Amino acid sequence: MSFNVEGISVRVSPWPGEIQSCLVTSRSGGLLSVLSFSPLTEIKKVAASLGYENLLWQATDEFTETTYQSLEFDLRDRLHVLIASDLKPDVRHRISNTFTVRRARSIDIDAVLEIDSMCFEPFWQLDQQGLEEAILATPRSRYRVIVDKDDFGSVLGYSIFGQGAGSGYLQRIAMSPGRQRNGGATSLIVDGFSWLRRWRTQKVSVNTQVTNEHALALYVGLGFKLQRQGLSLYQCSSS
Repeated sequence: MSFNVEGISVRVSPWPGEIQSCLVTSRSGGLLSVLSFSPLTEIKKVAASLGYENLLWQATDEFTETTYQSLEFDLRDRLHVLIASDLKPDVRHRISNTFTVRRARSIDIDAVLEIDSMCFEPFWQLDQQGLEEAILATPRSRYRVIVDKDDFGSVLGYSIFGQGAGSGYLQRIAMSPGRQRNGGATSLIVDGFSWLRRWRTQKVSVNTQVTNEHALALYVGLGFKLQRQGLSLYQCSSS
């Protein structure tokens, strides 16, 4: 839901992994300028009327983070931000010939969400609406699954890449725990990189929890560079 506060369009959207929480954003920017006492109260009031108990806020720079801290928001989690500018990594030795990447189909949804739930803690898990929002978050997207070459119906993992304004985004990737470290995730990322190159994309970014050392190693091994400033998620009550 979008509404106007002090001339700024503010949006509250459901957080897939926690039904009592919503993410507060502003597409037009200027969100910090409305966070004085009165506008914050207005945002909380709208969120509470929609049934949300907690408001989540993203900080991508030190000034924003300092502002949230001054408002006594609680730190909920921290994410690494990584960027790759070389979309042709040499990974031939890391790709298994037993997998193939194909377009995701509507009948894959249950398997995709099951894999997602096995790979992420509850707060970060996607439901069907969250998955659809990830696909629609950018002007162009590529939603793919990876399967055994001998069984096209058995989904082992999936990825969502987005593209817009010359930049690419690895929105989501997950492999079934029993099939990790076998080159499947690399195959999905290489497929996404190939698609992004066709759109003449110069760089691609991805976020991952600071505690996810396996994902960090995967991304660094594929040429992603860890950025100094990460992304922090803060929380406050709607009451």
